[in-house]
Amino acid sequence: MGDDSNCTQFQAAPISNLSYVMGEVLAGITRAFISVAVILVLSFLFGGVLSYHNPLFWIAVFLNSFVFPSLAVGLAMIVKSHADQAMLTSFVITPMAFLGGTFFPVDRLPLWAQKILFLLPLTHASKAIRSASFDNPVHYSSYLLLTGIGLAFFLISIFCVNRARD
Repeated sequence: MGDDSNCTQFQAAPISNLSYVMGEVLAGITRAFISVAVILVLSFLFGGVLSYHNPLFWIAVFLNSFVFPSLAVGLAMIVKSHADQAMLTSFVITPMAFLGGTFFPVDRLPLWAQKILFLLPLTHASKAIRSASFDNPVHYSSYLLLTGIGLAFFLISIFCVNRARD
């Protein structure tokens, strides 16, 4: 992911750093939308009732698919070995997946835990996607936070690629 051979490969590409980051992020967004399509098809086949026609659902899915590839590109430039990548997954990605409201509502946790989990982008993505998919009222603050976090991660990724390329 962040080893020297990858750095050499992307440095040899005759494209700008912005184009490189944009391409990686768009590839991540594409993979995310394919995953969502598979989940929606399976949901439909098994009788699930989701409001996939709601535009707020698709906006939440897009923002989620933008935030995490943007973060991944920046981290790929920082992580130097597979051991560091495994440690990052163990201490950041996995806890965020379990505590970010993906499997259970965050509002059932103690208030102090809710305040900490409010800082995680996955908490806002889970809340926005869950609300929109069941036609529940959405909190637009989650959409604004995901937009801001996604743009920040995208800019950080460009900075990390610039630094790695030099």
